[in-house]
Amino acid sequence: MRRVDANDDRSRHRCRGVACPHVVNTGEALVCALTGVCVGDVVMASYDFVSTTSLCREKKNKTDDASRGSGALTERRVSTFDDEVHDDGETSTGVVVSDDDADSRRGGEVVRREPASSFPTTTRSGADLADTKNEKLYGECYRVVETLFGECEGASSAWKDALALRCRDCHVLCVSALGTAAASKMKSDYACLASLYLFREGLVIKGTRVCEVDETVAANIPSLNAVTKFGFQKSKYTRAYRTLMEAIDKAQYAVPLHELKI
Repeated sequence: MRRVDANDDRSRHRCRGVACPHVVNTGEALVCALTGVCVGDVVMASYDFVSTTSLCREKKNKTDDASRGSGALTERRVSTFDDEVHDDGETSTGVVVSDDDADSRRGGEVVRREPASSFPTTTRSGADLADTKNEKLYGECYRVVETLFGECEGASSAWKDALALRCRDCHVLCVSALGTAAASKMKSDYACLASLYLFREGLVIKGTRVCEVDETVAANIPSLNAVTKFGFQKSKYTRAYRTLMEAIDKAQYAVPLHELKI
């Protein structure tokens, strides 16, 4: 009689991102229970940023929205997969969205929009969220962005070297357009990291995309929970991210992102 080892199941398991049946919501991120890989983060974006990226809509009338039960929109970005044949002979297919759905396709992924009320984001009550909500946020949007790891990506630091090179040679959108690096009081690598995460989420300013170099570097960066293992601090990243978001909200840049200089 063959003994079933849970460790064997973990080693053979291939996480398929947010489509994986073993993914659980920890309240801050989506994590695969078998591999421990973080496959998604939930973030809130202000209306100005949301409107420029066309990821959400403004909640113009909260009363009407509440009566219709729509609320803010949730976007679940997932990659499409080919049919997979498992050891038990069963075949599973990746996420399929018909053309009649309100979902949109971007490249090799599917972006699914659904009411925020139908997607669990936190265990905190609505009253607590209302008390702590930033007054500068004119609308709200929760986005789950899938970040799939390669087989060896977790142990490799090649992405960190590429990030350092990018910060040295291409100092774009790394600090607020309203001040200098010294005035912003944040390290350039944290600012670059925040910029690249936004690029990977599909940041577009007035229809302009970023350069291919930044897209390549951004695609290889692990999730925020993973980069902390390489010496990055979440508190410093959060400070850089907020400064960057304020700059986007206020400036609404009219030039290509990769041409911005400080």
